[in-house]
Amino acid sequence: MSDSVETLMQENPENPPSSGPSDEGHKKALRRKTIKFVSVFVVSVFVLLFGYELARWTKFNDWYLLQVARSTAVLLKHVGYSCEVGSAERYRGREAVVRAALEALGRGEEAPKLPPPNASKADSSTELPLTAWEAWEYQAATYRQSITEAKQELARLKSDATLAEPERSQQIQAEEMKLAQMKQRDTGPLVSFVLKPGLGRRLADTKSQLAELEKDTLLPQDVRAKQIEQKRAEAAQLEEQAKQEDAAAQGNPKARRDVGFNFIVIPDCGAVQAMAIFLAAILAFPARWWKRFVGILIGLPILYWVNALRLACLAVVGAIDSGGKWFKFSHEYVWQGIYIVFVVALWMGWVEFLVRRRSS
Repeated sequence: MSDSVETLMQENPENPPSSGPSDEGHKKALRRKTIKFVSVFVVSVFVLLFGYELARWTKFNDWYLLQVARSTAVLLKHVGYSCEVGSAERYRGREAVVRAALEALGRGEEAPKLPPPNASKADSSTELPLTAWEAWEYQAATYRQSITEAKQELARLKSDATLAEPERSQQIQAEEMKLAQMKQRDTGPLVSFVLKPGLGRRLADTKSQLAELEKDTLLPQDVRAKQIEQKRAEAAQLEEQAKQEDAAAQGNPKARRDVGFNFIVIPDCGAVQAMAIFLAAILAFPARWWKRFVGILIGLPILYWVNALRLACLAVVGAIDSGGKWFKFSHEYVWQGIYIVFVVALWMGWVEFLVRRRSS
């Protein structure tokens, strides 16, 4: 790497090598520039990664992870049957409690406990469904609150001198283990991808569309009647097909399963570490500031969408392979290498076509 950086700096018209009394002085000047580049690069990477680690569990990073999930879903919708972001469905009937909890957490107060599913079913019709952001924000906020409570309980146990040994040590050890498990738990916005729908989903979607058409009074009467008739015929055909498949499968539920893949976008899926390396390499390389700004302005969005493409490809592989060995190989080896190569290629392209470009 030292030779490549030395060559780039030597050919860079904006940073001509210092003229010395001999070739030895020329080499020393280039060596100093190389050392400076490497030093600034390493320090920048450390600062950026440390800063992201501090912001890892902030609301801003929660928002960023949701955008990554949404961008991935946009790509997946073009190759599969459907793709949804968020887990708002699990909070149906409890929307008011979730929103009240978010307001309480925003004020720094303790959030009210979430009732069991369907406990507030009577009020579900009057509440607007939760957005993907509300569902993920609630999940992330309650996760951080549970960690805070576990830390407080651990501190209380350590300061409590009334407990006798070995009961006190056992409780402290159990609480420490609980806290460690909570910190290791992966959390992020849920992406539900269906590559190929099963017969059950197709039938349920058709019936849902039929119910919406029957409630829709804005369509012209003749158009509405024709569409309702088509959907009823389609639903009847699917029901007949379901009966035949159930009889052939002898009640095997696998016959109706979707070919899909559900995954959560954890902080490591955001490719922030790779973007930090790219950003540090641009900041460390000797160039005019406006050229650095252009490189950052163009490079980071490209890396963002390449990462979304990476997640989309992994989701397709996961759906086909059911999250098996090929998915793990693609996730841990293939795309890791491809993404690193792409980061280096993008940086070298910036150096070649913008920094070293000579004005005519």
